Amino acid sequence: MKILIVSAVESELSALRLETILVSHEFYPLGIGFLEAAINLYHKLNSETFDLVIFTGTIGAYPNSGLSIGDVVTTFDHHLVGVASHLNQAYFPSLTENYLHIENKLETSLKSVPIATVLEITSNDDLALMVEKKQH
Repeated sequence: MKILIVSAVESELSALRLETILVSHEFYPLGIGFLEAAINLYHKLNSETFDLVIFTGTIGAYPNSGLSIGDVVTTFDHHLVGVASHLNQAYFPSLTENYLHIENKLETSLKSVPIATVLEITSNDDLALMVEKKQH
């Protein structure tokens, strides 16, 4: 099985390079941001065939998530969020898909959690809690 393991930047892949026991795999940094990642992934998949693509990376956690630094998780729901939209100061255009349910077909003992890709990072715990509540 030929596996492509991707992340935004090389530093997120470097630890995996040291730990992996996979034989037929390739690591590939996609870049930061939706557009750069989409274009780079398109080019990679257009030039080579893979049986499986695994997205990896680092994440933050909501204050009451129960997650700790160093936890490894998988996801089943992915939300695109903007803090300004939660404050009713902005909105996503109606044609923008900002939710994706992920059918994880890998058998794993990892904790599965919903994730959010935020357009900006907040340092305010109260605001983070408000965003978290709107995801459920």
